[in-house]
Amino acid sequence: SSGINAEYGHLEREDSSNFFFCFRWLLINFKREFKPTDVLELWEVLWTCPYDTDYSLFVATSMLLHERDTIISRKMNFSDILRYINDLSCSLDLHVVLGNAEALFHLIRSQEDLPFNIRSNILHLIEPSPYSSLESQAK
Repeated sequence: SSGINAEYGHLEREDSSNFFFCFRWLLINFKREFKPTDVLELWEVLWTCPYDTDYSLFVATSMLLHERDTIISRKMNFSDILRYINDLSCSLDLHVVLGNAEALFHLIRSQEDLPFNIRSNILHLIEPSPYSSLESQAK
């Protein structure tokens, strides 16, 4: 927890806690971040993911966590982070990112004592859809 606070504290100090540097990832569904064949595989995962339609947030978080040591050790400000993130294109290992995204999803899902503000923001990501039982009955 203190590591997360320190990491977020760095982003706040550098006026980057709005995460605008992730905007491109989410806007174009990571199209520029991976090799073309990996992008197709990632899209298949995102579009068929049984966890939630916002699973892309876990993928983005996985990517950030993968790069956090570099961002913090270089004391990057917003412009530096944006430039660094943009330069990551086609250098990330999709399977590492997806594995970490899934681990993060299950870790958060297992936390029963999440603070209210975190739980309220991501609860829709980790709770089953109220329609899931109706959907399974229809099959």
